[in-house]
Amino acid sequence: GSVPDEPDTTDLMNNMRIVQQMYQRKYQGSGPPKTPVVKASAQDQQIRLVWDSAAEQSVDVLTGKKDFEGYKIYRSTDQGKTWGDPLTDYYGNVIGYRPIKIFDIIDEIKGPDPAFNQSLGDDSGLQHSFYDYNLTNGIEYWYCVTAYDKGNQNPDSLEQSYQSSLGRSLMETHTVSVIPGVLPQNYSPPDYNPVPGADGSLPPVGGVCQAIVKVDIVQPDEVTGDDYVITYTDSAMEVVGNDTNYVDGFNLLRVSSETGDTTVVLNRSMFSDETGDNLPIVDGFRLTMINSPSGIEFIGWTNVQGDTCTFDWRTKQIPKYEGRMDVVSETIYSVDDYLITIDTTEAGGLWANWYDFFAGADQDTTLHLPLKIEVITDPDNPVDVSANTWLFEFAISAPWEEYRKNFYSPLGWDLIPGGKAFTNGSPGFYEKYPDVLNLEKIDIDEMTGDTTYTGLYLFTNNFPDAYVNADGDSVFRTAVAPVHGDQFTIKTYKPFREDIHYEFNTSKISYSNTMAIALEKIRVVPDPYIVSNAWESSQFGKKLMFNNLPNKCKITIYTVAGDFVASIDHNDDNGYQFWDMRTYNDQYVAYGLYVYVVTIPNGQKKVGKFLIIK
Repeated sequence: GSVPDEPDTTDLMNNMRIVQQMYQRKYQGSGPPKTPVVKASAQDQQIRLVWDSAAEQSVDVLTGKKDFEGYKIYRSTDQGKTWGDPLTDYYGNVIGYRPIKIFDIIDEIKGPDPAFNQSLGDDSGLQHSFYDYNLTNGIEYWYCVTAYDKGNQNPDSLEQSYQSSLGRSLMETHTVSVIPGVLPQNYSPPDYNPVPGADGSLPPVGGVCQAIVKVDIVQPDEVTGDDYVITYTDSAMEVVGNDTNYVDGFNLLRVSSETGDTTVVLNRSMFSDETGDNLPIVDGFRLTMINSPSGIEFIGWTNVQGDTCTFDWRTKQIPKYEGRMDVVSETIYSVDDYLITIDTTEAGGLWANWYDFFAGADQDTTLHLPLKIEVITDPDNPVDVSANTWLFEFAISAPWEEYRKNFYSPLGWDLIPGGKAFTNGSPGFYEKYPDVLNLEKIDIDEMTGDTTYTGLYLFTNNFPDAYVNADGDSVFRTAVAPVHGDQFTIKTYKPFREDIHYEFNTSKISYSNTMAIALEKIRVVPDPYIVSNAWESSQFGKKLMFNNLPNKCKITIYTVAGDFVASIDHNDDNGYQFWDMRTYNDQYVAYGLYVYVVTIPNGQKKVGKFLIIK
């Protein structure tokens, strides 16, 4: 301890508490996150890995906290015996391997692990997909994706980062075997329709929507050819700690192309996280579902004849009063865009209904406003909604001189700086109760007769040259009122919602007519074959590859004298076929020149030669 010759039980007591915690957890100490589930697909000289995101929800049994940090990707060419460049301890003992790629959370936990010879990543950000390029066709590669936790970098309580163990068997969910190679010449990849837009998103059905909805085919051989519908839900379950919240999300429905039966594939799923690729893989594809924000996307003057107006028109309260219960809060119940045009002609403008916000009472008369209100969600087809406009005033019965002028604006509304649409206020009430314009659109369903009201509140405070702001500061500036023809635009975000859905149909892998096969592309590799080649794992596993084949064909091999050697019926999703270099009676072939004949289903043949040197 810190006092010479005096016992110090601090460390002992800490160890006792840890042992007690481990006992209560059946001697389960800190460990790695949940093991990912990995899938792989191959193409010419490349492979793609994809995995799930369940590891990110792992909770450390000792601390009770989520401590996931990232993923490490390893590659092996000896079926999992080793996993790349070794990492050693001080004595040269192999304690691990260097991953070919790390994806980790951006959280400043990075660099070398101070407690163990390994890397904590470099704040690259999480992903759930990885391409490995420039591979050698025909070689069997094993890949392993491990999940690792944050560890503890506190110098006083160092603890290494734990990662899930490296794979030793293909029975493990995080370990896969894959052989890159060419695809059949007549291969047509799976696809989906409709064609996505410039942003890669499917077009919405039912209205305008700014959500991003993408389809990523990650397992081509699992695509079903069925149709799919994506619908909105407001009851996706979000678990935060011990709390469960119900938030916006989506459902994915599969409609069988054969029977028309509908199956729920993803039920009440949350949207994608910031990685964009964390959703489950279903039927060979992974969706990216990113909802847009709600509320106001843009507000301001968009067309002015002279100087820009200095009036304060907004959909939110000023910052000082925002969120308070004693003011009118931001109210947006529309996804439409609005255009306000100043119309000061004698016959122009609109007659607004008006309403006492405090008393909750409609007024019997209407007020003239020098405005024209249009919905311009479809700019080519504006809808005039001027007749639906309301003016919200406050405490209409309050007398002006004795009371009203200290809290509210004069009754009515105009475009005069400091006029009827200006709230002068008093200490504690400056800018607190501005006039409110309720812009509204009314839709009546032709089939049911149901009426739907959508709209928003616009706070208006038409300041004069001098006034006192909400902070009690005097403001002096030249007030500029809008003039006839000026236009004020309010654009809203268009999130995924109940009246919007998405549809797409898929097509499975297909193979075109073999008449299109380019026979001259078919070849043997390596040629000549000299002793061995890169994809042979032992001296007893000889392999010769026939390349650029269609999905179906028959390969027949002869000596140059015409003697039959062997035949292979090729019928799979690969554009290549291995031959074990054995004759029809299971003997290794002798060195020399051989002739091969590739016969495709329509009867066409490719005749070629190859040389074996031992």
